[in-house]
Amino acid sequence: MNCVQNFRRLGTLLFVLMWVPFSCIFVGMASEFGRAGQWLADKAPALLAPGPSGASTLTMVSFIFTFGMMFAAMALIFGSPLLAWYQNRRLISSGRQATARILTATQTGTYINENPVVHFTLEVEPPSGQPFDAEAEQLVNQMQIPRFQPGELVQVRYDPDTLEVTISDELAA
Repeated sequence: MNCVQNFRRLGTLLFVLMWVPFSCIFVGMASEFGRAGQWLADKAPALLAPGPSGASTLTMVSFIFTFGMMFAAMALIFGSPLLAWYQNRRLISSGRQATARILTATQTGTYINENPVVHFTLEVEPPSGQPFDAEAEQLVNQMQIPRFQPGELVQVRYDPDTLEVTISDELAA
């Protein structure tokens, strides 16, 4: 799940940073904004002089960076649920079975068909080996929320190499 969270964080960071080149698009059009804009254009003529297309170099480069960052941010933010789904399917089909105790359960703020996606901190107890702590996000049916409270035991599947975990209880949505 860590990879999915990193994708989301990186996508959010790119989205926030995208506004820097977006603002530079308008700085690149400074000569269009009267006397103050012309003063700025006179200070950086190489960047703010109109090119063959009529737009300044700063405007064109900023435009490319803005849209490149926007598409990358969208791919990371909207692609992370697909990656999470793929990882869960892989763990369910090939992961080892274990029992886990729910340590914490917090809402992520995401709802799918009015069912919450819940972030769990789990203490996984494999049949052979040392217990370990893990994190998982799971869509939980609203009718089954009392079943997924701290202290409860759930069935999980885990990868012994990466210690990634997914809840495999049939009660999850």
